[in-house]
Amino acid sequence: RKYSFTMAADTTVRVDFGPYSNLIVPDEYSTIQEAVDAAEDGDTIYIYRKPDGSPHYIDYTANPDGIDLKGKAITITSANPDDPNVVAETIIDCNGLGRAFIFRNNEDANTVIAGLTIINGSVSVTPGQDCLTPNITDPNLGGNNGENVTGNGYGGAIYFDSNTSPLIYNCVISNNIVTGGRGGDGCDGQDTYPDSEIRKAGD
Repeated sequence: RKYSFTMAADTTVRVDFGPYSNLIVPDEYSTIQEAVDAAEDGDTIYIYRKPDGSPHYIDYTANPDGIDLKGKAITITSANPDDPNVVAETIIDCNGLGRAFIFRNNEDANTVIAGLTIINGSVSVTPGQDCLTPNITDPNLGGNNGENVTGNGYGGAIYFDSNTSPLIYNCVISNNIVTGGRGGDGCDGQDTYPDSEIRKAGD
């Protein structure tokens, strides 16, 4: 990390660098994953509202499973997770292409997601034809060539592996969905569980 200082005159200054850093999206890093990749244990990533008011999107080419925290003990938060207006304006829009976050590397309560609105997550598999290839790499989904995909989709907005227990608080998770296996003959899939879509209160 680089730090720069400008002095107006000859001055004696003591500078103490703390062990942790704040990383800012989009001011310093254009995507959340870039900030996660640069972060170290104990760092905080602040997700600011974009100047044009547009949501934060995820590059599923680089992150087909969603934003991967890679086992880091970091915090990803809006500018003020205790302000409902800030939470409502700090949006991660999955755009129906995948999930927002995936936890699969022993993350615990030292890994925190706070004060974000996550919308339009979708995890499913493509209709089977010659070969079945999930559009999201999910250990719960699978099928052989020409056969029905079996298993359940999990984590339309956030996926938690069984060895993880991160802390999620003051987040709004809305209009996210998962579907189960879709037939080898290309038929439409069905929701594995009717309650797998998370709706905000009042909908």
